[in-house]
Amino acid sequence: MSLTYPEALEIRARLVNLPIPDGLDRAQFNALLTAGVRDVLLAELDALDEIRASKDAAVEVSQALPWGDAGRRIANRRQWLAANPWAVRSTTSEVLDRRVIG
Repeated sequence: MSLTYPEALEIRARLVNLPIPDGLDRAQFNALLTAGVRDVLLAELDALDEIRASKDAAVEVSQALPWGDAGRRIANRRQWLAANPWAVRSTTSEVLDRRVIG
């Protein structure tokens, strides 16, 4: 089970004023609760760092590609295929469908 930071804070708020047995130090109990909340916060921050690193890598890859050139190549290919329909590739089922229908 994984807690979110707000859930951990809520649990800590419910537990912090519970009556505790004799021999248990309230300061240590509060420190334990606070450490648990801190651990949840650090886990969330680590997860955010991983997400940010992944997004940064995706942006870096995206910016490294010459998208203008890729777009021109695609447009040129489409234009050439429109002018040369004999060169259009088809699957076997598409060819058979055309023969049956046509």
